[in-house]
Amino acid sequence: MSAQAKVWMGLAAALATALTACGGGTAAKSPSSSSSSGPSLPTSQAQLVAQAKQEGHLTFYTSLAGPVVGAIAQAFEKAYPGIKVSEYRAQDATLVSKALQEAQAGKNNWDVMETPAGDLLILQARGMLAPYTLPKDAQVPESLTWAASGGKVYGAADRVSYIGYGYNKTLVPAADVPKTLDDLLKPGLAGKVGIVSSTTGVRWVGAVVHQLGLQQAQAFLAKVKAQHWNVQSISGAAEMDLIAAGQLPSSVTIFNDHEAQQAKKGAPVGWIPLEPVVANVGLVMLDNKAPDPAAAQLFLQFLLGPKGQALLSQYHYVTPGEKVSFQYWVPERGITASQYQKDYAQWKQLFQSTFGQG
Repeated sequence: MSAQAKVWMGLAAALATALTACGGGTAAKSPSSSSSSGPSLPTSQAQLVAQAKQEGHLTFYTSLAGPVVGAIAQAFEKAYPGIKVSEYRAQDATLVSKALQEAQAGKNNWDVMETPAGDLLILQARGMLAPYTLPKDAQVPESLTWAASGGKVYGAADRVSYIGYGYNKTLVPAADVPKTLDDLLKPGLAGKVGIVSSTTGVRWVGAVVHQLGLQQAQAFLAKVKAQHWNVQSISGAAEMDLIAAGQLPSSVTIFNDHEAQQAKKGAPVGWIPLEPVVANVGLVMLDNKAPDPAAAQLFLQFLLGPKGQALLSQYHYVTPGEKVSFQYWVPERGITASQYQKDYAQWKQLFQSTFGQG
């Protein structure tokens, strides 16, 4: 089983825990009613800063990896002297499980969480998120926010990456480079296309279902099966490495930022968005019982504002303010956690019937 598949299994287990704790059966609470209004905060920015400095601290849970986490904390502490950021970094399933266990024990340790969109659905089902108003200088399109009532949101994207078709230009002739899903069935691409068997591959199958409908998607995937694609139990980044090295001609599960990084190194690679492109979204969320609510609000403003976004760009993350010319799809948006779990199970079954693993 792939590492990403294990992550989703962890999320599913966390969801089951959340629904049980809520006294629920098979369905989660509706998004509009599942979270509290959150703490009351000063309306003026000066008073907010004063209260945050009095708190003097905040706890940041994140699935971001590498030096960017420390860089964000240090930049915030420089902008607001006297407020210390405690960071806790882990895979998203670990973050959700930790947050749920802490809440069940009556301990609310985190203030701000930055993690993929699936986690919002689980925490929202448990009633743990506080709605907030987007900062005025935030460049986040509505399609990358999770709405609450009164013009507020439960989550907004601070980073986004897109899954599309990546290829080696020396191994895939220009005439064979696909522009649509049907183009993937070109005879010249037989045996030349890869797909990862992780959550990324399963979500790509979900995009096919979203685009074509279930019956047409099944017919399309039956044709894909006859194309003898290369199925690999590796990450999308590792698959992009194979393409850049000329060991794999192409793949439908390549993130645009991974291709861009290889292109900057001089690799003969390209990337094409095959609509609807799956968008992987990192969201910013607030605990509705945050121990440091004013500091949390300031940190949220910083992360979604120009300084935080510039830092993420500096560390090669794509920010939501960067406009794209293609249609994208966010699988988690507009549904409950239980519905996403149901959809994912269907996509995974289709993946397994098409590719024999997953």
